[in-house]
Amino acid sequence: MKELSLKISEGCNSISIRSFDLSRNPIEDKGLEYFSEIVGNLGYGLIHLHLSELSFSKKGALGPLITNLRENSFSFETLTSLDLSSNKLDSESSVALSSWLSHPNCLSTLNLSSTRVMIDKLAGFA
Repeated sequence: MKELSLKISEGCNSISIRSFDLSRNPIEDKGLEYFSEIVGNLGYGLIHLHLSELSFSKKGALGPLITNLRENSFSFETLTSLDLSSNKLDSESSVALSSWLSHPNCLSTLNLSSTRVMIDKLAGFA
């Protein structure tokens, strides 16, 4: 994942990947960190982001990813599909997701099945 992160970072101006599907890949904590950096540094927005069933153990591992997604201002205008299913969304991740969702966006599909998402943390976006 580190090599992928470096290649995408180097080619940000010459490539325009609009969809990532890393579902069911054992990218683990470090891989998720690298991928979070990719998402935050893209010079454009993603349309589809599918990250179901990732293998990570660190508490709050999805928080930085969602924070970097929020920091990429293009994501609010382009991201239509976000799949975080079958990952554990702890309090930190739920708050970060709620913060992203509270901004005007064009998200039409949000899959949080089997996430144990803390609904009370997400309630603020509705």
